[in-house]
Amino acid sequence: MGAGQSKDESTKHVFTSDTPIQFSQELIDSLQASSETNSTRAKTLELHIAQRVAAELEKIKQHESSALEEARKKIAAASAGTGSAESSPSDHSLLQIPSISPKDLLESGEEKDRKAQTSAKVQQEIEKLKQTLSQRKILKELPGEVESA
Repeated sequence: MGAGQSKDESTKHVFTSDTPIQFSQELIDSLQASSETNSTRAKTLELHIAQRVAAELEKIKQHESSALEEARKKIAAASAGTGSAESSPSDHSLLQIPSISPKDLLESGEEKDRKAQTSAKVQQEIEKLKQTLSQRKILKELPGEVESA
């Protein structure tokens, strides 16, 4: 069982058609002489796709890094306009600008205040729950029947 091949390697596929199909002898010779198999074609295609994806990722990376640099330059210009006149030019280096996440850029001051208020309310609720739990921790003597069981 399973020791033999399911198909003979020497079997050639011959297709017959109801209508005569004419291929040029050059095409037939080219196909017969080709050593390329389905797996090599698939590997070649996969390699080509991987190269295109890598190229697209590199383009996107360059675009996003340039957008980030533009944003940092704008931030540096804004902070230079509002900063003190005594600061040295090295203080405005792009490397010294802290990283800002996209969420930070999108959040307004009102949203931050609202989140701070919500956080304070949650802390108050936690304290109330702790107080009610501490009141329930009063130990009571167990009845003798329960202890003997």
